Formats: sequence, structure tokens, C-alpha cells
Amino acid sequence: MKWPAVVSLRLLFNLNTPLYTIFMDRNTIILWLLFLLGGITENGFGQLNHKANPVEKLISDVIDSSFNACVYIIEYDTLSRKKGEGMGFSGVVVSKDGHILTVSHAVEPHQVYLVTFPDGDSCIASGLGRIGIQKKGQDFDMAMIKILHTGKWRYAKMGRSADLVPGQPVVSISYPGSFYKPLPNIRLGKINHVGGPGGYIESTCKMEPGDSGGPLFDAEGRVVGLHSWIKANENENFDVPIDAYLKYWSALSVAKDYASLPVADMLPSIMPRNNGDSGYISVIGKTNAASNRSVVQIISGTGDKGSFIKGAVIKFGGKIYIVSKSSMVRQNPKLLYRSGNIPATILIRDRENDLILLTARVDDKDAVDIDAAASNGKSTSLGRLLFTPVNHTRTKVGISSSSFISMEPNYSIGFFGADATYIDRKVTITSIRTGSAACGFLRIKDQVISINDVSIDKPEYYGRELARCYASESIQVSVRRNGKLLQLKFPLPAYPTGKHVSYDFPGGTSMRSDGFAKVLIQDAAIRADECGTPVFNIANEFVGINIARHSRTSTVIMPVDVIGGFIVNSSKGQHTVNK
Repeated sequence: MKWPAVVSLRLLFNLNTPLYTIFMDRNTIILWLLFLLGGITENGFGQLNHKANPVEKLISDVIDSSFNACVYIIEYDTLSRKKGEGMGFSGVVVSKDGHILTVSHAVEPHQVYLVTFPDGDSCIASGLGRIGIQKKGQDFDMAMIKILHTGKWRYAKMGRSADLVPGQPVVSISYPGSFYKPLPNIRLGKINHVGGPGGYIESTCKMEPGDSGGPLFDAEGRVVGLHSWIKANENENFDVPIDAYLKYWSALSVAKDYASLPVADMLPSIMPRNNGDSGYISVIGKTNAASNRSVVQIISGTGDKGSFIKGAVIKFGGKIYIVSKSSMVRQNPKLLYRSGNIPATILIRDRENDLILLTARVDDKDAVDIDAAASNGKSTSLGRLLFTPVNHTRTKVGISSSSFISMEPNYSIGFFGADATYIDRKVTITSIRTGSAACGFLRIKDQVISINDVSIDKPEYYGRELARCYASESIQVSVRRNGKLLQLKFPLPAYPTGKHVSYDFPGGTSMRSDGFAKVLIQDAAIRADECGTPVFNIANEFVGINIARHSRTSTVIMPVDVIGGFIVNSSKGQHTVNK
């Protein structure tokens, strides 16, 4: 079954060894490193750095040439000047006159859309041709919209999908729906297969709902495909080949929903074919030993309530700490350290950033000194290579998908599940959802007095306080029931997720995956139980820790300067001690 990459909601390489790919045409030879999702096996990190630089340059060149042509699209009512409800989708401007390519499962002819560019500029566009056919062996998912105003619009050049070869690096720039931000995310991958099911391009550039219609670029920054659908495997992502759009350009330029395949254009030689051979050179490398030793396994809780998460051994202010994800560390933590379990002491927790600071008897040779990095707080630019040791022998590789952003609490809010109405000047429970946290504790007609010791004497306070409660935390609710005052305390589960293949990746999302003031995003496939792991850049500098797996495409990094500030404030007693 095909799963489109856009619905009402929500790189890496799956090879056994990393590769360099040499791609040659008549004029150029470009050396690219293709990375391994699973692990890098020999030699020093220093050797890897020199040879990886061309990959960062590749991504940077694509961003420079095409980033500003990648747009966010959503239905728009020009009379009320209101956006449509639900999620928007992605697209790319491919002409100076404002032709935008996207996919049919997101578009209707004549529909009006609001188009927003990465710099914040917006304009109105109208739906043109739509070819969404899946029958009798035909499989098409193409659409075009056009900006209504005249102007010289920023646009990306189109390439030739017929010339793609397996192993070739590609870059994705699109707007995943699990984020509420005006800028797209960047992802790096490689071509798996050309001319796959339905003629689609298969690549490792991960997609999720909201990415539909987003462009896939070759190393020259040319559009070679448009994001369409996914399978459960994170490395199976399918794009409509750009050649299909060129073949039916005339039909797509007419505002019509085609029930059968229209007459094709005579496809001209849009650009010269790549005449050189493509070869592959295997390369082996890994992070240095000290970086890998800085990751430890944390075990906490007991029995069915046991929890497993990673931590990073760091040195700050001359002291050794273990920093990790607070919501995943319970009572009585221990470290799996050098083949044994050693006790760890919880020093402080920071609920705002979901950080926890522990101490244990570990060798300071295993610690990463973060003093300089934390005080500098330097930015990590888009498309920079990032390395995560998930244990002492295995490293995962990704790229920085966004610059620093804030993430409002959306997906991490706990599932309270009780509606209330203001009756006789009391906030009164009027409905309770089956399977929610409130189901086993509250009753219809309960009058809510307080939530977490905050008085609920106005209707708006009820929703406000519930929006501050994260899944995995406990909530304390005071209610008046039949004249009696009751104090209730119970845990909050996560909201149930929809049934969509984008939720089916290994490890799933972290229960707390947003609600952060300053974070970075990367595209490495870090499992939820691998969070807490340290992240390094190509120069082996500490960037931060993976604080959450947010979605199919994205892992959230808590940056080093926030971690440094957390430790400094902890010494001043500005965080909560909660063991």
C-alpha cells in the first residue's frame, strides 16, 4: 500500500560500509562521501574529516542555489484572508513566471493557495493541472500551481531524472508537518533505485506528512524529483521523476483534473546527459576513541517501570557530570559502565529543557570537556555533518537540518481527555474520553478547583494549565464531587497517534519531543532510547546531546551552550531537585 507523505498530521544510508562516490561528466570530477547510518568501523576521525568536506560543500551549494525556491503551500480564502485548516504541503518554484511543481494528492485545480517563501515573503497562487491516476498499471502523482501576480520569482532549475544512478547523492528541502515553523528542513541521502514502482525514484531522503510536493535535488542543485510517498522502512522514500512533469508540462499548465493520461509533449533535450562513468570507492573511518567513550547507558526504575536511556559524560568547570534526558531517567539510576553497573546520583533536573544532571565515579578520560564550546555557543550552519556515537563501537551520521529554532509544546502535551464547561461559575467536567488519563479518576459533574496547585477559577485557566502538562508526568487535580473535596494524582499518557506509516519507524518518537526554547534539528535516525547521546561536528567539537526523536525525519539536539547554562544555573539553585 502506498502512503502519501502528506496527511492530516505528522539519511543516511543503510549500507554496511560508507562510500565515496565519484561522479564524472565532461568537465568535472566531484568527490562525495556517502555515509553509513549504522556504523563506521576503522581509522581515525581526523582522516574522515578531510575527505568529508566535499559533502558539506555539496549541501551548501544546493542550499545557495535552490533553498529560496522551496515553498510552503496551504489553502487560502481570499475573502476572509484565512488559511485552510490542517496541514499545508511543500512545493518548488521552477520558472521566473511562478510555475510551482507539487503532487496531485495535495492539490485541486482552481483552488486558491497561499505560498510562503523561506524569507517570509508570501503570494497567492491558483491550482492548475492535476494528474493523479492509479489504475491499470498507471501511477501518476503530479500537479502544478501558478503564482497569480507577475514578477521575477526565485526559482530552481530542473534536471533530468533519467540520468540518475544508484548511489548518487541527493538533497531534500521541504516542510515536514511535525514542525510549526516557516523554514524548511534539509535532508541528505542517496538514490536507491530509479524507475521503481510506478516509475518513481527511490531514495534515502526521509519524508513525512507535510513534505509532499517538496523537491529532491541533485548535486548541481537541480530538481530531479518531487516527494510523493513512503514505505515503513525509513530509507524507502519515493519521488515523482521530474521528467514526468516535463513530459506533461502542457497538460499540467491547464486547470484540469485529468481522469485519464493526457497527450504528452515532445520532450526536448533539456540539458546534456552526463556522459562519464560513475564509480565507487569504499572508505572506512570512525569517530575517535574518546568521543565514543563519552556515551554511557543509564538504567533507572525497577521492573515494568524500568527505563533505558543514554547519557553523555562531560567535563565542565573542572567537574565530571553525566547529562541526559530528564523525562527518561527515573529513580535509582545506574550506569552500565565498563561491563558493570555503578550507582549514579541525580543532582538536578531542568523541566524546561528536559535535562538531567547526574554524577558517578567515572574516569575523567572518558569525559568531553565542554567549557570552551559552552561559553562560545557557536551556531551550527545548515547542512553541516554531525556524528553521534550511540555506543563504544557504533556511530550514526546526519546533517544539521535547521538552524537554531524554538519548539512550542504540541506533540508532547499529555492526554488528559476531559472537557469542561463553565457552569454556575464553576469549571465543571462535562465529558471524559475513553482511554484518557482522566477516565479512571474523574467523573461527570466534578468541579475542578485546582490543577497542580493553580486555582482554576476562570474557564481559560483550565486549558492553559493542561497545556503545561507533558506526557509521562503526573498531574495533581483537586475537584469537588458531591460536596466533598478530593485530591487526585495520576500519570498522563501521550496522545494516541494516528494510523499512518510515518509513525512506524524503529523506536518511535520520544514521549517528550518538543516544548524547547532553543534547539537544533538533525536528520540522523536516532532511536528514542538512544537520546542523551553526544553529538559532534566534523572537527570533533561537542555540539550538544540528542534530546528527542521528534518524527520520522527529525531528531532534536539540545545545544552545548544551553547545557552549559543549565549546569551554571544548577550551581546557583535555579533548577528543580527532583529525585
